[in-house]
Amino acid sequence: GVKREVFLFRLVDNLEAYMEGRDTEPIYRNLPFSELVAWWRERWLLPRAGRVDGWRAWRKEEIKNILLMEQNKATE
Repeated sequence: GVKREVFLFRLVDNLEAYMEGRDTEPIYRNLPFSELVAWWRERWLLPRAGRVDGWRAWRKEEIKNILLMEQNKATE
Protein backbone atom coordinates (compact mmCIF):
# COMPACT_ATOMS: atom_id res chain seq x y z
CA GLY A 1 0.00 0.00 0.00
CA VAL A 2 0.86 3.64 -0.04
CA LYS A 3 2.47 4.95 3.13
CA ARG A 4 1.09 8.29 4.19
CA GLU A 5 2.33 10.90 6.57
CA VAL A 6 0.03 13.10 8.55
CA PHE A 7 1.08 16.57 9.59
CA LEU A 8 -0.74 18.22 12.44
CA PHE A 9 -0.41 21.73 13.69
CA ARG A 10 -1.85 23.50 16.63
CA LEU A 11 -5.10 25.42 16.20
CA VAL A 12 -5.31 26.33 19.89
CA ASP A 13 -2.81 28.82 21.32
CA ASN A 14 -3.15 27.67 24.92
CA LEU A 15 -3.32 23.93 24.21
CA GLU A 16 -1.13 22.77 27.11
CA ALA A 17 -2.77 25.04 29.67
CA TYR A 18 -6.24 24.02 28.48
CA MET A 19 -5.45 20.29 28.43
CA GLU A 20 -3.88 20.51 31.90
CA GLY A 21 -6.92 22.35 33.27
CA ARG A 22 -5.09 25.62 34.00
CA ASP A 23 -7.27 27.42 31.43
CA THR A 24 -10.99 26.73 31.27
CA GLU A 25 -11.47 27.76 27.64
CA PRO A 26 -9.29 27.12 24.59
CA ILE A 27 -8.01 30.15 22.69
CA TYR A 28 -8.51 29.21 19.06
CA ARG A 29 -6.41 30.52 16.23
CA ASN A 30 -9.36 31.86 14.34
CA LEU A 31 -7.45 32.59 11.16
CA PRO A 32 -8.60 32.48 7.55
CA PHE A 33 -7.71 29.21 5.86
CA SER A 34 -5.23 31.00 3.58
CA GLU A 35 -3.28 32.23 6.63
CA LEU A 36 -3.25 28.75 8.19
CA VAL A 37 -1.92 27.33 4.93
CA ALA A 38 0.75 30.03 4.72
CA TRP A 39 1.83 29.30 8.31
CA TRP A 40 1.94 25.53 7.66
CA ARG A 41 3.88 26.07 4.45
CA GLU A 42 6.58 28.17 6.14
CA ARG A 43 6.75 26.13 9.35
CA TRP A 44 6.56 22.58 7.98
CA LEU A 45 6.43 22.19 4.19
CA LEU A 46 9.41 24.22 3.04
CA PRO A 47 11.85 23.05 5.74
CA ARG A 48 10.88 19.42 5.16
CA ALA A 49 11.13 19.77 1.38
CA GLY A 50 14.67 21.03 1.92
CA ARG A 51 15.62 18.02 4.08
CA VAL A 52 13.78 15.23 2.24
CA ASP A 53 14.26 15.10 -1.50
CA GLY A 54 12.42 11.90 -2.52
CA TRP A 55 9.55 14.03 -3.79
CA ARG A 56 11.76 15.33 -6.59
CA ALA A 57 11.40 11.98 -8.39
CA TRP A 58 7.60 12.06 -8.31
CA ARG A 59 5.81 12.23 -11.64
CA LYS A 60 2.26 13.53 -12.01
CA GLU A 61 1.14 10.42 -13.85
CA GLU A 62 2.49 8.09 -11.16
CA ILE A 63 0.80 10.03 -8.37
CA LYS A 64 -2.49 9.97 -10.24
CA ASN A 65 -2.24 6.22 -10.82
CA ILE A 66 -1.42 5.54 -7.16
CA LEU A 67 -4.34 7.65 -6.00
CA LEU A 68 -6.72 5.97 -8.43
CA MET A 69 -5.56 2.50 -7.34
CA GLU A 70 -6.17 3.43 -3.69
CA GLN A 71 -9.58 4.86 -4.56
CA ASN A 72 -10.53 1.67 -6.41
CA LYS A 73 -9.44 -0.47 -3.44
CA ALA A 74 -11.62 1.60 -1.14
CA THR A 75 -14.72 1.08 -3.29
CA GLU A 76 -14.29 -2.67 -3.74
